[in-house]
Amino acid sequence: MKNFRLILLLFFTLFVNSCNKHAPNPVSPDASDVWKVSPPEAQLVNSTKLNFLSDEIEKGTYGEIKSLIIARNNFLIFEHYYRGDSREDLHLLYSVTKSFTSALVGIAINEGKIAGLIKTLLGYFPEYTVQNNSLTKQSINLKDAITMSAGFQWNELSLPYSDVNNDFQVFYRSKDKFQYILNKPIEYEPGTKFVYNTALTYLFSGIIKKQMRESAEQMAVEKIFNPLGIGKYIWETTADSISNTGNGLSLRPIDMALFGQLYLDKGKWNNQQLIPQSWIQESTAKSISVNSYYDYGYFWWRFSNSNSVVSSLPVNDIYYAEGYSDQFIFVVPQYQMVIVITADNREDYYPIGDMLKNYIFPAIIN
Repeated sequence: MKNFRLILLLFFTLFVNSCNKHAPNPVSPDASDVWKVSPPEAQLVNSTKLNFLSDEIEKGTYGEIKSLIIARNNFLIFEHYYRGDSREDLHLLYSVTKSFTSALVGIAINEGKIAGLIKTLLGYFPEYTVQNNSLTKQSINLKDAITMSAGFQWNELSLPYSDVNNDFQVFYRSKDKFQYILNKPIEYEPGTKFVYNTALTYLFSGIIKKQMRESAEQMAVEKIFNPLGIGKYIWETTADSISNTGNGLSLRPIDMALFGQLYLDKGKWNNQQLIPQSWIQESTAKSISVNSYYDYGYFWWRFSNSNSVVSSLPVNDIYYAEGYSDQFIFVVPQYQMVIVITADNREDYYPIGDMLKNYIFPAIIN
């Protein structure tokens, strides 16, 4: 996980701190309070091994871990907070926000407000006259954008985020952020190469606002938060009144777990289909290879088959949301398990995958 946690270093702090913050919303009835609690052994999980992991977390083996939550078979089997945090503390999700954005896109498509992923990106921004236009640029579709393979010339990784020449910094300072990203030349054939590009996520915020006639935040509250009983959150809004769909959402870790459980349950909650089941399956599957260790779906990550984290599993079906400083929602269908980790590991690398490989997965009682 090292490479792609370091991708997010510094820029998240710069970007998030510059956004306007909404005050936390009043707490609505809490769905997590009706989530049944079970001893780990009752769900065939060895509590001793989980406690060993908790001891390592306390010792700082994995840095500044703030919470670890594990659910199995729709039961909460482990919920622990560290270093002064508590259940009621909101935690900035950073790029885990992108996976919530993916859910909103799927809902909008299902409702006919977004005309599928084959619709061209420029088709949603007809008011813009773009530079470096070409037939290739005109062919970029929403699937290319949601898989970070749109093909734009983009340099967000090789330069420090503090560098004024970093594309993200120029994008952020731009008066019209949509214009900046849409003006960029095309470097790769769309759909062929993964290039981490935060601006692509921001484009979806604009599309949602146009097509749903409400902000991404408002849509999330109506379509996901209220049904799940999530009432305490902050969703940052940029200076141009667009929801920060890249890294601006703050939630309680227990509510991150609820979102993971919603995905594990194929988008259904209390007999209501909140997210289309077909979208859950499509968006969390591998769409493009990142490198030999990671794959990518629609703003969801996967471990490649060669990654040691999944080497001992019968099948590689894990998908996960990841954010800077070690924020994670892991969904493990074969074990009917959701794992949430939050942390404040801003600079140093910690092998978070080892928590799964060495403690949590071995704790499963066959």
